[in-house]
Amino acid sequence: RARVCASAFLRQGAGKMCNAVGCGFCAMMSIFGSFFMFLLGILIANNYKFVGEWYHPEPGMGAPTKAQIDTASKNCFAVGGIYIGFTVLSIGMTCFFNRKAKSS
Repeated sequence: RARVCASAFLRQGAGKMCNAVGCGFCAMMSIFGSFFMFLLGILIANNYKFVGEWYHPEPGMGAPTKAQIDTASKNCFAVGGIYIGFTVLSIGMTCFFNRKAKSS
């Protein structure tokens, strides 16, 4: 019984969720995510004081060390790059689904 329900879901539900609208939404969310992560990386790299306490405090130091700043900003930029990759993939899939809809 579970296999029948799962296959019915895949036939009916999964095809409707992955379309131009869904891929467009993913593209918009990825654009926002990449913008936010690059902004956060720039703010951390400049040691902006209103970013928050994102670092592990070292004994005797109240501010993040240079190594912590470099590591955190590098990681933010890497995640921003991953979001850009998802943006490109989502836009490509949106174009694919739009072209598929026009041809059918």
